[in-house]
Amino acid sequence: MKSRTNQQSLSLVLCLLMAMPAAQLAAAPQTAQAKAPGMTVAKIIQMVKAKMPEATILQSIRANKKSLKPSVDDLLALKEAGASDAIINEISGAESTAAPAASAPASAPPAAAPAAMKPANYNTDLSSLGCANTAPEVRKRVVAVEEFDYATVRSSAQAVFGTDVDLGKGMRALLIKRLADAGNFRLVERAKIKQVTGEQDFGASGRVKQGTQARIGKIIGADVILAGDITVFGRDDKKKQVGGGGGLPGAFGGIRVGSREDKAVVQVNVRLIDVESSEILQAQEARGESTRKSSNFAVAGFGNGGGGAGGFDMSSSNFAQTIIGEATIQSIDGVAKFLSDNAGKIPERALEAEGRVATVEGSQVYLSIGSNDFVQKCDRFQILRVMSEVKDPVTHEVLDVVTQPVGTLVIVDVRDRVSIGAYNGSAPPEAGFLARKIAKQ
Repeated sequence: MKSRTNQQSLSLVLCLLMAMPAAQLAAAPQTAQAKAPGMTVAKIIQMVKAKMPEATILQSIRANKKSLKPSVDDLLALKEAGASDAIINEISGAESTAAPAASAPASAPPAAAPAAMKPANYNTDLSSLGCANTAPEVRKRVVAVEEFDYATVRSSAQAVFGTDVDLGKGMRALLIKRLADAGNFRLVERAKIKQVTGEQDFGASGRVKQGTQARIGKIIGADVILAGDITVFGRDDKKKQVGGGGGLPGAFGGIRVGSREDKAVVQVNVRLIDVESSEILQAQEARGESTRKSSNFAVAGFGNGGGGAGGFDMSSSNFAQTIIGEATIQSIDGVAKFLSDNAGKIPERALEAEGRVATVEGSQVYLSIGSNDFVQKCDRFQILRVMSEVKDPVTHEVLDVVTQPVGTLVIVDVRDRVSIGAYNGSAPPEAGFLARKIAKQ
């Protein structure tokens, strides 16, 4: 009975095989072979950890790409194992810059494939920016105003104010306010330079909240120094010069010129000094004369403190209403006009602006320097890749950098501490690249 059952089963199998198409019979062994264990993501991870050549790993992935179906966890495991972006892109099916290079013919030039794959949006036609025929902006000259010397009129000033005041400091304060209001120059502090550098040193000590401290080495250098001597303060007639009295407490009086009424006169001899050569570029007298007359020039009892005048505020309206105040302000206006009239004689120092590429956003390149560093619209910069640094073997201070030019940047927008430019070059700009200003021809 059992023998008959086996014969029936064998006959059924033979009938099924005879009914199966030939193509299906031929594919049967291959299907069985494909089900055999092959390349897996786990094996790829083992190859990465074993530091096998990247080309070998990529070849294995491409040969078994249909059977490799990585999950997100698989990709994370590959990354943690140290797999390169090329391997992860290949196994996940993402576009990779390495794939076209691998399929290129062996005889193709090595540089041809990367050049074709570079993004083109960083290259701008610099001639289209309109800077070639644009006159460069006139840079505001930087002026340091010194305190005026008043040694020759000290006694007259003491008689006018009823006390010993620092007349030179007070008139300097008036001039700086006048120049700042006009906005034609950049003014730098020199009288308080020790306080400025002290604040910078304090910021670098680590005791100031990070991000709020003053940065060291950002003090702006002056183009010229404006210096002056107060030669007349009261009257311009030495025989009738104001003197005597000293003023009564709480009163206006103190200085009388006989029984005559006279105009108040203030005169300052000013000069512009080149900071590099110490040459006096221009000198002139600035004279102020009151429109009113009085037999009493004294202003004792007016105001107290401020204005840099040691106990008396020369910027107060009370002082301006006196005839000596009127003459003082007129002389300050004359000094401001002298500086403005001679602005063209102040030499423009060649500033070697240098910064770094801060970031790149599409076709816009941001530099770490701006108008505070005298960068102007249409300035041109050479962009350089830093190859290496030359350091002092003892202090490890960076003495120089070895660079490779990669392109040119033209500034299209300037802000206080950053400038934005359009770039054209042989390689994409990157953060950290050096930017050196190209001198104007």
